[in-house]
Amino acid sequence: VMDARIEKGLGTVADCVIRWGTVRKGDYVVCGLSMGKVKTLKDVDGKMIKKASPSQPVRVVGFDSVPQAGEPLVCMSSMNDAKDLVERRKAVQANMLSQVVGSGNAELQSSGKHLMQNKWREELKGRYGMDKEDEDSSPVRIPVIIRADADGSLSALREAMMEIADESRLHIQVDPIVTGVGPVLPSEVEMAKESNASIFCFNIKNDGATLRLADTKDVRVINDDVIYRLLEESRDIFSSYLPTKEVEHVHGRAKVGKVFEIGGLGTVAGLNVTEGNLYKE
Repeated sequence: VMDARIEKGLGTVADCVIRWGTVRKGDYVVCGLSMGKVKTLKDVDGKMIKKASPSQPVRVVGFDSVPQAGEPLVCMSSMNDAKDLVERRKAVQANMLSQVVGSGNAELQSSGKHLMQNKWREELKGRYGMDKEDEDSSPVRIPVIIRADADGSLSALREAMMEIADESRLHIQVDPIVTGVGPVLPSEVEMAKESNASIFCFNIKNDGATLRLADTKDVRVINDDVIYRLLEESRDIFSSYLPTKEVEHVHGRAKVGKVFEIGGLGTVAGLNVTEGNLYKE
């Protein structure tokens, strides 16, 4: 799979290049944790075809969820076989996740699958709550939720946000707690509220009810169809997570020459400015 996205009127669409064998309309397919029955096949010209041969680029419609770019697509003999394969993969992934969460030594990096969200919810309270103070040497963690219109653009946006932290002179670490293709889910708004995360969307049409929920929860949802504008806004938001420090600016210095007592004014000092300027506030 080269790229995948959700298209209105079609559902999940995956762009693939056949490596070996043949994919036909009606085949049962599995890609990662996504599966389905091939409803339509289109060639590079957008024409309907019945089968795709090795080295042929093809557009596949029929997955039940958005597969990840780079994952291999395999054809199964039946829908039951496809379901069995996906269930085995989910079980392996759930077991690996439980080991990672239990160790407490791993960063939360995820693909936004619903299988992981309940475990994330428990971990977020401990990671971003006020149970313990961070050491001064620790980086400032900035939790984000990222949604995009396609898997390829999702990966590009995620990497670009991680680079902002790497290139920054400040000690920050961008933490994508959820990433996914398609509109923001209400559960993700709740998760953003719990973890104090902002939601960044690239070229997404979000549901009005979800946006109203985010507004009610005071969760920031930033959506743009130009990636550099989205990144510029993310920099401004990242800066709001940094602790503020009081900085003293010296505008000038003066030497007291003599002190006078003047009726109606009180004590008045005669000054000789030795450095900078003095201003009346």
